Amino acid sequence: MTKKKRMPRVLGAATLAVLVLGACATGGQGSEYTRARYFRWEQNAAGGVTITDYIGQGTDVRIPSRIRGLPVTAVGSQAFLGGGRISGSFQSRPRLTSVAIPDSVTSIGWRAFFGNRLTNVVIPDSVTTIGDGAFGNNQLTSVVIPDSVTTIGNEAFRNNQLTSVVISDSVTTIGNDAFRNNRLTSVVIPDGVTSIGHGAFGYNQQLAAVIIPASLTNINIPNVFMRTLYLQQHNARQQAARQEQQAAQQALEQTRLAGLWQQAGNSLGALRNTSWHYDARTPFGNTFLHRFERIDFGDGSYIHELRENEHDIFFARRFTRTGTFRVSGDTVIFLSSGGVYTYGTAIGNSLRVDGRTIHRIR
Repeated sequence: MTKKKRMPRVLGAATLAVLVLGACATGGQGSEYTRARYFRWEQNAAGGVTITDYIGQGTDVRIPSRIRGLPVTAVGSQAFLGGGRISGSFQSRPRLTSVAIPDSVTSIGWRAFFGNRLTNVVIPDSVTTIGDGAFGNNQLTSVVIPDSVTTIGNEAFRNNQLTSVVISDSVTTIGNDAFRNNRLTSVVIPDGVTSIGHGAFGYNQQLAAVIIPASLTNINIPNVFMRTLYLQQHNARQQAARQEQQAAQQALEQTRLAGLWQQAGNSLGALRNTSWHYDARTPFGNTFLHRFERIDFGDGSYIHELRENEHDIFFARRFTRTGTFRVSGDTVIFLSSGGVYTYGTAIGNSLRVDGRTIHRIR
């Protein structure tokens, strides 16, 4: 009789244990994860709740907006770290495939959802700060940063599969590597942004279309957009602009020297039938640098010969130029046989040409 009475109780307890253990092991899906028992949490200074740990095993999670009557206002550091060890146990967290964040949350902490398998996430317009690495190492394909957010932390969305990102006008700071190593092809940086960190959009190799507001004057484009098509195009534009500027400067210089040539008339100064020479070896590490230079002036013509480091295939330089010359004051104007003007400065027995000084020998 005693055994018959106890059997229902034992079976009842076992059944309950199986149900509880089953629920803990499988975790359930959907709204079941709004229950506080699947989260560790603490009350924060603002009087709300910070989620500190997820102890369930389900991969689809809905974070509750309130726990024990208090609003959930923050997701703490590594609270949903994919594959991470649950604090105080030997159990590992699952890698989430979806998460719903309530509009009571204002702060998402360091690596809060790092290392999961999220393909989509909706960040509510209550959030003001997205912490460092918050959504890093997931599989997100697009994200909208709402108007409430002011700071996007370092590496916040690094190593995802983002092809689209919308950044709201409220954002003022984009951290280092925030969107690094994604699949972005275009991005619009809003007017409110005042600071963009190193590598923020780096390694989005197909990123070509970028709009940067005129107000953002201190951006370091090579650092922010490393390894992108945009940087390649930017560098090409910069190179073209430099070449155009150099060509314009060279044209102005040729015009100036042509004017000096005209002013000099037929004056050859004291250079007629003289020779100028330089020959020296300068110690350089375990070797030496050798320079030989000579200019022979005739009756209006010249021969200019230069030989440098002929023994070194990397630094060797050699040329022989011929042409005519004129002298205006202490300025020597050379007109090469190719029609290009250059100049030097002759003072006493020294002649400075192209930043080098040679000396008169006869």
